[in-house]
Amino acid sequence: MEITVPKTHTKPRLPLRMKSTPYKTPPPNPLTQLQLPLHRPEHKPPKPIRTGNPKTRPVATTSDVLRLMDSLRFPVPLDIYALLVGECAESGDPSKAVELHDHVRRSRLRLGVGMLNRIMLMHVSCGSLAHARQVFDQMLVTDFNSWAVVIAACVENGEYSRE
Repeated sequence: MEITVPKTHTKPRLPLRMKSTPYKTPPPNPLTQLQLPLHRPEHKPPKPIRTGNPKTRPVATTSDVLRLMDSLRFPVPLDIYALLVGECAESGDPSKAVELHDHVRRSRLRLGVGMLNRIMLMHVSCGSLAHARQVFDQMLVTDFNSWAVVIAACVENGEYSRE
């Protein structure tokens, strides 16, 4: 007796050669192909909604930031101090530099040589060489950058002798 299994998975037979029909492009639709004019129309800018001088936006100073952090009783992290030192050096205000340096001292953070160099550079940028020298003299460890800041500040202020 012979058992035959019906074939359920048979592949359909395709003709060996299929007739290929050439691809025909449809004719262009004249409604979708427009010729745009080549001249530029006159553009009139819209009238402003507000008239008058625009208000300048208020600027927060380093003392504002420190006052806010103190009133909220948030400790000021070292990276915020670094940003404030940079802002103070850009502004060139010696009173703000002294105020910021006093705040850093009161915070009792352990400052590295890099941060002390930034504070010295802030004082030099604000034009107070005496404060920069005081920071330099109180540094326990100095590096090349510390000396470079002090020497450049002395040369800039004419406090050197040619012997």
